[in-house]
This record gives sequence, structure tokens and C-alpha cells, in this order.
Amino acid sequence: MQAGVIYIDESGHTGDLLKPGRGYGFSGQPHFVLAGVGPMAPHQASELLAPLVARHRLKMQEIKSDRLHKRPAFVRDLIHALREAEVPLFIEAVDKTFFLMISIVNCQILPPVVGFAGGTDDQYVRNAFADFLYYRLPDQVLDVYVEACRADSAEAAGVSLVRLLAWAREAEAEDEEEAAILAALGQSLAEALDDFEQACAEAPDGYRRFLSVPDTGKRDKTYWLLPNYSSLTHLYARINRHQRGKLAQLTLVHDEQAQFDGILRTAKRAVETFVDRSGHVHPGADYAFGEAAELVFERSSASPGLMIADVVAGHVRRVLREQMAGREINATGYAAFLDIWDAGDEARGIGLNLVVPTATVRQLQFDAWSRDVRGKAAGAGTATARA
Repeated sequence: MQAGVIYIDESGHTGDLLKPGRGYGFSGQPHFVLAGVGPMAPHQASELLAPLVARHRLKMQEIKSDRLHKRPAFVRDLIHALREAEVPLFIEAVDKTFFLMISIVNCQILPPVVGFAGGTDDQYVRNAFADFLYYRLPDQVLDVYVEACRADSAEAAGVSLVRLLAWAREAEAEDEEEAAILAALGQSLAEALDDFEQACAEAPDGYRRFLSVPDTGKRDKTYWLLPNYSSLTHLYARINRHQRGKLAQLTLVHDEQAQFDGILRTAKRAVETFVDRSGHVHPGADYAFGEAAELVFERSSASPGLMIADVVAGHVRRVLREQMAGREINATGYAAFLDIWDAGDEARGIGLNLVVPTATVRQLQFDAWSRDVRGKAAGAGTATARA
């Protein structure tokens, strides 16, 4: 497979998700996006970027996504150039609140000691629970789980389980489907609470099975929920699939991470030795690593490849943010987003992986369809006028 460099940068990083800001708004950045661009030769990034910078008369020394929000045509042309050059894109886009809901499902509602046998049905149930919680779980109940992770104690973890169970039993269902989901949540949480009490009786740290696994950064600082970690490991597994396991001649160049570089290196090593016995299906990813790529960190100001990755990540994040807020999205900018989405190929591991509620995916699909229909209608009208 192709050797070379894959450039990786992120957008929307706000640190540990246990600091969500008011109303779980994450300081106006509700999404985290990690983009990998490549493999390509180091000189290829410069050759792709330079003519576009000249054509669009950009004066900035370092091309940064946050300075291009009024330049959607540049992003469109960059994506087009990448596709023309057949440069793969690997993108992980995460709704941070949905990420929290997934954590609750995996740690408290269906923890390993309670969960199903694994496989497609298990994943379907977990996704259905996370979707439901995203729209129905009150912030006050979510607060209790967040505080349990911060406290890192058996008492706090137990309080969170009890609070979740009380909510599931007391919440009013709007229809039969919701009633069934709430009943299933209540049953799972009751079983989880029994297992929690048994785990705590067996070992002082038994409660930790019911909280997110923390990561330790520099100066032994603990981080409980970092989308950076899971995004990098999944992106790396997708690269492994794309490369068909041939990673030895590949270099991953990540934007400089003064605070989290150690955690990201640990994440990479962990996934390389990971043995998946869960039975879960991982579409577009291969977690069986026979070789390892090199991971290095560089300053984006000195790397055209990292500038490209920054532009791609930032653009995806902005489109998702505007879509979530219900604001009108610039047609050119949305076209660039759709070009990224359309370039995906699950069999090869490339494209855009959305870790967002199912309703968000459906809304994006509907918006894309609506724009396509309007575009065809406008084109037909123009042709008629000319005739």
C-alpha cells in the first residue's frame, strides 16, 4: 500500500468533557472533529495548497480554518483538489453531548458486567439508548453522572445510578415506542445497580467499572472524557483498514499537542495491542494491527499538510454547528461539506465518520436531498428560459 505521510489536525477541542460549560454548550463548540489527510508525499501538500492560496489571494502566512469562515470557495476548491489528486480523507466528527450519552450507556446502563452478548444487535440497542438520552435526559440527571466522574468514588457512582433509575421510572413517555425504551432502560439500570453493589462488595475499586476510564496526562493530571482519545484510535483503525495492515512505512504527523501528546501516544500504543473480544462490528475500521505507523508532532505553522487538515476539520465542525443551530448554511460551504461526505468509502476506511445522533444524520441527508432537488429545479428552469 501507499507509503508517505498522513497529516492530522483537530477542531473544536475544549478539553475534558466534564467541563461542558453552561447548558452543555461547550463554549460554543458543541462538536469535536479530527481530520487525517493522506497518505501523500511531503511536497505534495505544498503543491496542492500553493496555487489555491494564490488563486484566492490569501495573505495569511499560516492558513487557518478559523480565518476562512467567509471564504467557503477556498475550502470547496481545496476539497476538489484533494479529490482530483486522489488524496484520502479520514474524518471523525463527534457531538460532545452525544459522546457523554454514549459514556453513560456503556458505563452505567449497559456496563460490561450487564451488557448483551455483543455484535450488531448489541450496538443497535446502545445507539437507540444514546439517541433517546440525547433528547430526553434532563441536564440535572446528566450533571450527576458528570459529578460522579469528577468525584471518582463509589458513593458518587452509586448516586448517579440511582438517579438515572429514578428518572427512567418516573419519566413520561410520549408514545408506545418511548414507553418501551424507558422500560428497557429501567430494567437495565436495575440490573446494573445490583451488579454495582456486588462489584463494590468484592473490591474497593469495583465502582470504577461504572464510570468512564480516565486518562492521565502530564503532571499526573486526570482527564475523564476526551473525544481526542477515541477519535484518534478509531481514525488509526480506519487507516489500518485502508492500508490493509501495511503501516511500517507510514508516518502520522499530528498538530503539536503540548498538553495531550502523551495521552495520544498512549492511545496509539493501546489500540495497536488491543484484542477485540466484544463481538462488536466496526464498519470501515480494522483493529487488528500487524504493523505500526510512526507518530510525530509538528507545528502547523511550518507544515502545509497540517494546514490542509486544519481547514478540513474546521469546515466540517462549522457546518455541523450551523446545522445544529438551525442556521442557514452558505451554499458553497455546504457543497464543500457534501463533497467530503460523498468521497467516503466504508470498504476502504475513508470519508466522514459521524458520531452524532441518528436524527442529525437524517437531517443532513434530508438537507442534501433538498438542495439537490432545488438545484435540479433551478437548472431545469434556466434551461427552459434559454429555450
